[in-house]
Amino acid sequence: MSGEEDRDSRGPASLVSLLLSNYSIYPGTILTSILLVEIAETFDTSVGVVSQIRTLSSFLGFVTALAMGALSIRYSGRRLLTAGLVLLSLSCLGSAAASSLGLLFVLYSLNGVASNVVFPMLTSLVGEYYPSEGRARVMGWIGASGGLSYMLGAPIIAYLASAGDWRLPFITYAAAAPVAAFALTLWSLPPTPVKAESVGINEGFRAIGSKRSALAALGAVTLMGASTQSIYFYSFTYLRDAHGVSQGQVSLIFSVASLAFLLGSFFCGSFADRLGVKRALVTALGVALLSQAVYPYLPLWLCAAVIVVGHFFFSLQYSAANTLVLEQVPEYRGSMMSMSSALSYLGYGLGTAVGGLVLSMAGWASLNVALSIMGAAAFVLYFYLVEA
Repeated sequence: MSGEEDRDSRGPASLVSLLLSNYSIYPGTILTSILLVEIAETFDTSVGVVSQIRTLSSFLGFVTALAMGALSIRYSGRRLLTAGLVLLSLSCLGSAAASSLGLLFVLYSLNGVASNVVFPMLTSLVGEYYPSEGRARVMGWIGASGGLSYMLGAPIIAYLASAGDWRLPFITYAAAAPVAAFALTLWSLPPTPVKAESVGINEGFRAIGSKRSALAALGAVTLMGASTQSIYFYSFTYLRDAHGVSQGQVSLIFSVASLAFLLGSFFCGSFADRLGVKRALVTALGVALLSQAVYPYLPLWLCAAVIVVGHFFFSLQYSAANTLVLEQVPEYRGSMMSMSSALSYLGYGLGTAVGGLVLSMAGWASLNVALSIMGAAAFVLYFYLVEA
């Protein structure tokens, strides 16, 4: 039975398994974002020291995503996806059981490794299981599942932590989600083929490197990863620092922005159907960059509204960009999506580093200008060099 027929015979279960796999990537990240103070108190250290578990996790995630470009040629996407889900659950369980800060660093860092196995593989499987005309819609649903994970994850984790401590949500939520995704994946996803043994592990990288459009797409992904840190990372701190917004108010704005991100991902497929994937991408990116450029110059609640709008359009462009990247080198989708994931992580780190440096030297407005210029450069690459 072919992959297409197998998928059809299983109904929506295959799609749900991909969505749940993506959903399961984020609980550990959310947990370390909102319970960092409690973790620091447990190990009698500073928040700044504990926050470096995210740095180590991101670095290992970058290295893993590069390695996945080669591994995806030798092993099936389904097998790698299930392996990543198992590792993700083990990382969360191990983090909950960590008896020392050093052990927590080691075990939580596996979260970055596992996430960069799961995400490239589930997105490359979209290309295996779905026809080209339906991929933008599926990519949008996958993006929406990530937004839903943030929307539901924060209150679930906060509730569980209040009932116990920071270890409880690691065990009962962050580790449970990938277990459920693993079980559904084994049951619902049909097997996928692998490249012939004669194909060298570097062939995917050579194919990507020989195509200008693919290289331009990867460059744009890196620049957008950096640029989006203005909206995704710094904007909420800006509201507190520049406008004196309370933690509770920022949490509310964050929830609304997460909902906007979810809706943007959900509507990506319809938007792409109307305009085409590339035109949908550059249109959404243009509006998102405009939102990013102006929010520091607006009064408080208009500023907050524009940040929410920015999340909606950045989500649209994110899902459309993943769809466009997926089609650049069809015969090596796993390698292409792995490279995209790695360079996204590199972009996130670049945006955070550049943003922090500019902020310390010149203030919020200059930070936004610097990161918006990176986004504008990505827009040029998408518009002129990336082929649909």
